Amino acid sequence: MEPMPGSFIEEQEEVPDKNIKWYQKVFNKELLYYITLKAPLLIVYGVFSTCIEIFHKCIKISSIYRYKNVSHENNLRKFILDSKIPDQDEHEYLTPYLCGSYVESLNKANEQGKFVFIFLQSTLLDNSSQVTNNVLKELAPLLKKYQGVFWMGDISSNTEALQVADMFKVKHCPALIFLCLDNNGKFKLQFKVEGSTLSATVRWKERLESKIMECYSQLLSVRQQRNVVNEQNRRYDESLRRDQELERQQQEAVLKGKWLRWKNSELKAEPRSGCKIRLTFPDGERIIRKFDPSCPVEEIYAFVELHRLNITETSQERVDYHYDYPFILATPVPRAELRDINQRISENSSICPSGNLIVEMNS
Repeated sequence: MEPMPGSFIEEQEEVPDKNIKWYQKVFNKELLYYITLKAPLLIVYGVFSTCIEIFHKCIKISSIYRYKNVSHENNLRKFILDSKIPDQDEHEYLTPYLCGSYVESLNKANEQGKFVFIFLQSTLLDNSSQVTNNVLKELAPLLKKYQGVFWMGDISSNTEALQVADMFKVKHCPALIFLCLDNNGKFKLQFKVEGSTLSATVRWKERLESKIMECYSQLLSVRQQRNVVNEQNRRYDESLRRDQELERQQQEAVLKGKWLRWKNSELKAEPRSGCKIRLTFPDGERIIRKFDPSCPVEEIYAFVELHRLNITETSQERVDYHYDYPFILATPVPRAELRDINQRISENSSICPSGNLIVEMNS
C-alpha cells in the first residue's frame, strides 16, 4: 500500500540474514584487525620501551654503586665536571665549590662570617647535568661577588646530602638553599627554591639576589660584632700567654736552683791524681782542675756551670728536672766538641790524661 501524501514513512524492520554465521556477527573486520595486528604491535612496543627504561635506570644505579666508596670530594668533582661550564678553567671552576662536608662548610662560614649556599641534586634525574650547568652558571657570579661558602651534594649517592634534604624538608630535586647568620651566631633559612621552579626558569636568581641584599647589612653587623669580640679575645689570650710564660719561667728558675744545689752536693771533690784539664771561660778566666777518669763528661759540665753561676749552696733533695747547659765544651786544636755528656772521661783521649777545653756559650 502506497503512503498518503504528507504522511510519515513507516520504518521497516530489518530482517536478519539467516545466512550470516555466528562468528561473523562477533568478529567484524575492525575487531579482527585490532586483535591480529594492532594489539601485538602495542604489546611489543610497551615491552620494548619498558626494557629500555629499566636499562637506563640500571646504568644510573650501577654508576651510583661504582662511586659509593669514593670520597665526597671526588664524587663532587665528577658531578661538577659532568656539568662543567664550557670555556672555563677547571681549577677556577672547582675552587669556589669543593667543600669537604656540610658541617665543615657551616664551620667555615661561621668562622669567616659568610653566606651559605646549598645545592642538592640527583643524578638519577634525566636532565641533572643540564640543570646543574644552568644553576652553577647563574650562581657562580653571586659566589664571587659576595664571597659565599657553597656546598653541593648528590642525594642519590651521598647520605649526608640526603640528611640535609630532610633537614630543610626538600621534596623535589634540584633544590637551592640560602642561609645567613643571625645576631646569635646561628644560621637561618632565608631562601629555598626547588623542583621545576629551579629547572625551568632563572627568575630565582633575581629573587635570591634580592634576598642576599636584604641579609647583607645583617651579615656586616655580625662581622663587626665578631671583629670586636675577636680583638678582645686576642688581647686576652696574649695577656694570658704572657702571664703563663712568666709563671713558667719562675717555676723553671726555682727548679733550676734546686737542681743546681743538688748537683753541687753530688759533685765529687777534686782527686789527688786524675785527668788534668785546663778550662778557659769566655771572659778569659782559666782554671786547672783534676777530674776522676771514671766520671762521665757531665761532671766537667756541672763543675763549669756551678763555677760560672757561683753556686756554693748544697741540697740533698733530688729534683726530677732535665738541665740544659747553655754552653758547649770543645778542644781548641784539633777542634772537637764534647757532645756526649754520658761518655766516661777516660774514654776520651783528647782530655785524658790531660787536655784543654774552651767554654763556648750557645748563641
